[in-house]
Order: sequence, then structure tokens, then C-alpha cells
Amino acid sequence: MEAKTGAIHEIVSRLIALDPYPIVLFGSVASGTEELGSDIDLRVVLDSE
Repeated sequence: MEAKTGAIHEIVSRLIALDPYPIVLFGSVASGTEELGSDIDLRVVLDSE
């Protein structure tokens, strides 16, 4: 699962350039119940203006 942690950090660092508010990790990875093959669920909110 360390590979997913690295992937999450990489994705979030790239999304920060878009100045989102907020970035939310949810689902099985966030709750610590992920299994092999689980995806990474992120919610990214951007200002529409």
C-alpha cells in the first residue's frame, strides 16, 4: 500500500498547482480498508470563476 501513498502524494502535489479548495481523500484508502486493486478516490473542488 506504500505505492498508493506515494501515488496520492504525487497526485495531490500536481493538483495543488490548480489552487483547489479542498482536496478530499475518501473511500477505502482513506478509511484504511483498501485491498489489492482498490482505487484512489479524490474529490477536488475548483473555483468556477
